[in-house]
Amino acid sequence: MQRAQALNPEAVKHWFNLVEELTVKTGIQRENIYGMDESGFLAGEQGKQHVIGARGTKTQHKQGGANRKNTTAIITICADGTSLHPTIVMKGRGFKEAWFWDNVLECS
Repeated sequence: MQRAQALNPEAVKHWFNLVEELTVKTGIQRENIYGMDESGFLAGEQGKQHVIGARGTKTQHKQGGANRKNTTAIITICADGTSLHPTIVMKGRGFKEAWFWDNVLECS
């Protein structure tokens, strides 16, 4: 909610003025500006989960087992429109080489 309220025309204008001042006016080339984001994915069986809270309330709490395997995908995009190959991060035990035989995205 706080992030949504902070996104107002004055804040957006200020952000782009800072970007212009710190990159464009200092001569940083677009091919040297990158943005990165990561997303986590739970793999396989999630086990039992319980949702706790009164019916009709906005706040609910989810409770489940801690035996989960997480996989993280990291995507990096350049300001010039190009991108790096995605990076996949997972626990190394049980890694199968066959997973990368048809690696069309050339993930690392």
